[in-house]
Amino acid sequence: RATSSDLAQIESALNEMIANNQDREAFNEADIRYHEAVLQSVHNPVLQQLSIAISSLQRAVFERTWMGDEANMPQTLQEHKALFDAIRHQDGDAAEQAALTMIASSTRRLKEIT
Repeated sequence: RATSSDLAQIESALNEMIANNQDREAFNEADIRYHEAVLQSVHNPVLQQLSIAISSLQRAVFERTWMGDEANMPQTLQEHKALFDAIRHQDGDAAEQAALTMIASSTRRLKEIT
């Protein structure tokens, strides 16, 4: 269960993503902080170690799939907000659905560019 400190870290990263949605580097750094904060909020040592192990892969994927255009950015931000809202409301089902939606969107973007 996410603590108030966990929620503050996730929200801070989300707000940075929103503020920097047209700055690729700043957006990606905030996006990585967002995902790291989400994984930390689970308080599962295995997931936390997995996050460390895949951080360079995650960074490479974010660099390749960043799309600051009008079609993708609003959807990306909404998906991240939906996951944050689900975590904040302690709604496990909604969090799972939001995470799956984000994975599907990222997979679609990867397919579009490869």
